[in-house]
Amino acid sequence: MQKFVVVAASMIALSSACKPKENAASDASATASAAPTAIPAAPTATAAAANPKWMKNAPSKPVRAKVGDIVWAVTPSSSAGDVDVGLLTTYKIDAINGNTATVSGKDGKHDVNGFFILPVGDMTKLKANDAVLISNSWSNGTLFSRVVSNDKGKVTAHQFIDKQVKDVVVDAATPIPTGGTTAPFSDIHYEKFPGKQYKGMVIAEDSGTAWIWDHDDKTVTETKAKLQPLKWGFKDRKAGDKITVFTAGGGATEGTILKAIDPKAYYDVQFNGFTMASTYDQVVDKL
Repeated sequence: MQKFVVVAASMIALSSACKPKENAASDASATASAAPTAIPAAPTATAAAANPKWMKNAPSKPVRAKVGDIVWAVTPSSSAGDVDVGLLTTYKIDAINGNTATVSGKDGKHDVNGFFILPVGDMTKLKANDAVLISNSWSNGTLFSRVVSNDKGKVTAHQFIDKQVKDVVVDAATPIPTGGTTAPFSDIHYEKFPGKQYKGMVIAEDSGTAWIWDHDDKTVTETKAKLQPLKWGFKDRKAGDKITVFTAGGGATEGTILKAIDPKAYYDVQFNGFTMASTYDQVVDKL
């Protein structure tokens, strides 16, 4: 039996291998730059990063923060072959010019439309067992987690790291709304391709169009599809439970829990002859 270990912190390494066929054109453009000079070269990484396709139709919106604030922002990949990819993580706002903010973070500086800047929120209001999106220096991006304790804004979260469940103090934590489909950070599923349900997180919505970030393969999708709340919850699950599992780039499929690493949040799951380490947001009741 082939074994895949897929957790949120390592999904980015699998994104190219797991992309649906519909994204094959993006992968092909990455190799075109190595072609003979008689053939037009692919866009440079800088050009692709400056204008990924998911940014082109986004409305210009005011920046909902001030200089010096720590915010979530969605920024492009630096690779010309990853025009679908967006990094969602925390940044510091260095300057604001109209509806654009200059932000800085672990991957450098970016100029970001206010539409793709989201507030972190008041961490002092978080309580134990809240579902949160977190950012940490060791996480290289964002992770889903569960609050263990909160001491006046010093939030400790339950996180799966190196195949172990650990409690860590986080740099930023934002609650994940439940039951809705339009609020920023809402966790949803939708028909991305005919007959195939995918999951993602709402970045922003405007006039019936939503921008969805898939934390499994890091892609950003602009869609008018009907969004449905993803009802995961921190449920006690056990070996043998029949569930729906969302795989990186592969959408929803039926599976079975082999082992509850943490009964409420982390599992080894079997599906289609494979096994996978899964976080709570990837495992839901059968759709």
